Amino acid sequence: MNQITHRLRAGFRASAALLFVVVLAVSAGAPADAQTAKWEALIRAGNTAYQKGDYRLAQQQYDLALVEAQRIGKESKEVATTLNNLAEVDRNLGEYKRAENRLAQALLIQEKKFGRSHVDVAETLNNIGALLLEERRFADAIGPLTRALDVRDRLLGGAHPDVAMTANNLGRAHQALGRLSQARYLYERALVTVQKTLGTDHPYMAATLNNLSEILLVEGNVAKAEEMVREALKIDERVYGKEHPRVAVDLNNLSAIIRKTKRYEEAEAFAKRSLAITEKYFGMDHLEVAEILDNYAVLLREVGRAAEADQMSLRSTRIKRSAKSSG
Repeated sequence: MNQITHRLRAGFRASAALLFVVVLAVSAGAPADAQTAKWEALIRAGNTAYQKGDYRLAQQQYDLALVEAQRIGKESKEVATTLNNLAEVDRNLGEYKRAENRLAQALLIQEKKFGRSHVDVAETLNNIGALLLEERRFADAIGPLTRALDVRDRLLGGAHPDVAMTANNLGRAHQALGRLSQARYLYERALVTVQKTLGTDHPYMAATLNNLSEILLVEGNVAKAEEMVREALKIDERVYGKEHPRVAVDLNNLSAIIRKTKRYEEAEAFAKRSLAITEKYFGMDHLEVAEILDNYAVLLREVGRAAEADQMSLRSTRIKRSAKSSG
C-alpha cells in the first residue's frame, strides 16, 4: 500500500477512495427554493457520474453546481459541500493541488459558519487527511485525521460508520509511519463498527479488509490476508461491477499477496486485469497506473522477465515525475 519503516511490496493499496466523503445526499424536508433546487439537481447529476466512475462528467456537473451554490451565498453550506465533492473528483483525476485548495476553502467556510467542532468540519478534515494519504504525506495526515476522529467520536458516538471511516484512514497513516499496533487497533475498531452498523457487504467493509490484510501480511499470515482481500473483491464487484477502479485496487492487492505464494500465473492475471481497469478509468499517465505498474514489475522480475519489468518501471517513473512536476 504505502511505506512503513521500509519499502513494502510495490503497489499494495487500500481503498482510499471509499473513505473520502462525497456528499451524496441533498437537503430533505421543506421544499427547496428555485436556486437551491437547481443546485441539488446538479449535485445529483454529479453524484451519479461519480458513482459510475465517470469523473470528468462528475467534475463538469459539480463545477456547474458550484456556480449555483455561490449564488445561494459565497460562504454557504452548499459551497462547502460542492467544494468537498469537487476535491474528491480532483483526487481521482490526480489533480492534487487543486483538491487541496478546494478543501482548505471548504474548511474555512465551515469553521466560520459552524465552529471547530461540527460534523461538517469533521467531514472535511477526514477528506483532507485522505488526500494527504493519497499524496503519501503520512505525517501530515495524522493531525487532521486525529481531529476528525475526535469530533466524530464526540458528536456521533463510537458506533457510527463515519467514525469507522476516519479510524480506517488514521490507521493507514499510522501504518505508513511504522506504528503497526496503533494501525491494527484502528482497523479492528473500524471492522467491528462497520459490521454492526452497515453489515458485511458494504464498501467500507471492503476497505477495512484491505487495510487489515496488509497488517496480517507484514506479520506473515499470508493465507488470512488473501482471504480478506478476496472477500473485499467480492464486495466491491457486487456493489460496483467488475470494471470499477475500486475493484482494480482489490485486484492489485490480491496480485501482490498471491505473488508471495509464488502462484505467478494467477498473480499476473490479477495484475493485468487491474492495470486494464485503471488505465481505462484514469488514463495511461495517472499515478494509480504507476502503482499497478510497480507491482507488476516486481512480479515480472521474480519470474525472470527483466526486460518487461524494466519497461514497466521506466513507465512508472515517468508518470511519477510528470505528476510531481505538475503538482
